Order: sequence, then C-alpha cells, then structure tokens
Amino acid sequence: MQQLERQLDMLIQGETGRLWIGIDCHTCFEWILPLLKPYLEEWPSVDFDIVPSFQAPPLQKLQQQQVDFVVTSDPEKIEGIDYTALFSYELVAVLPPNSELAKKDYLLPEDFSDQTLITYPVPEQKLDVFKQFLRPAGIEPQAVTYSELTLMMLQRVAACRGICVLPQWLLDNQVDFQHLPHRTLGKKGLWTKLYAATPQVLTQQPYIQEFIQLIANEMDV
Repeated sequence: MQQLERQLDMLIQGETGRLWIGIDCHTCFEWILPLLKPYLEEWPSVDFDIVPSFQAPPLQKLQQQQVDFVVTSDPEKIEGIDYTALFSYELVAVLPPNSELAKKDYLLPEDFSDQTLITYPVPEQKLDVFKQFLRPAGIEPQAVTYSELTLMMLQRVAACRGICVLPQWLLDNQVDFQHLPHRTLGKKGLWTKLYAATPQVLTQQPYIQEFIQLIANEMDV
C-alpha cells in the first residue's frame, strides 16, 4: 500500500509517467540519442521509448495515444494537441569537391535545375528545400535520388553523384566530410523550425517540460 501511495504521489506530481517519442524527421536521431542517458538518469520512473513510425505518421500516432511526444517540422492544427517551439536551424546545400557551384556566395533555385538532388525518401511536400525554396520558384532538380542514411548521402556527394541539403548543425558534426563545400540557399538562407507536439493534458507535466528544456540546452537555443 505504501508503494502504491508513493507511485500515485509521483504520478500526481509529474515525477513519473510515459514518454514515448515519435520522430517525424530523419536528422532528429542525430541530436536526440545523446540526450537519452542524462534524461533516463534524471527521471528513472518515466517509461521512455522511441517508437518507429513506419506504419503511421507520428502525429496520427499522437492522436491515437500510441506516443506522447512528437518531434516535427510540420505542425498541423489538431484539437487537443500543443506545439512547443524547440529550435530553429539553417539548411545548407552540400556540394561535391571542386563543384562549380562552390564559386557562388549562395545558391539560387535555378542552380538546382541541372543537378541531381540526393534526399531522404519522404514526400517532397514535407521537405523544406522543395516547399520553401524550389517550388515557389517553379524549379525542379534535373533528377532526385534517395537515401535513408545521412552518411550515405554525404558519401554519394563526395563521389560527385549529386548534391544534398542538410542542417548546418548536422554538417558541423560530420568530421569526415569537412572537406565538402557547402553554401546557403538564397541570400538570407533557408531556415526551418522544429516543434514538440504533445497532448494538452501532458504538456505541463514536469517530465515533459524537462525533456523540452534538455533539447533547448543541447541545441543552444
């Protein structure tokens, strides 16, 4: 009975609960995995897991209570769901060695018209390079190829098989590919923002707020 009372007290005070996370972007794993050890040590009573999203979109799983926290760059207006801004970051074009595009200070949409764009296998309407940069200018790449793995994308760029668009922070951490030139997209750069989607009934729970703050600290926002 004492153990049950303690568990109920912890639940009421937000010291315990379930935090199953759905990921809506490929690059999120690069920064979220290093957060697991300190978080799990700080919150031993929280049931924590990262749930694959192969069969259903993460926001759909959030509505169905299959996950409790979704990292997304595409917030949708859904009743009962809160969105908390996590951090903004710049997307840059990564170029092959000796690329003629490296002579430019920044790239314009038309610079992609004769290029092969290597990207993640997700719908183009979810990729910022298409929806914010290329499509508004009416430009399509000469070809589009896909890779699930960031390292494979960079390997293919290094082999002069195309260009890719990645977050600047991710590129800064890829020490084996520092020799690859990269350029901003447009004069002001192409920026995007990540959000934490949570059920409104859970948003203010301490273990949720602590994880959001941990992300902010890790990404220096």
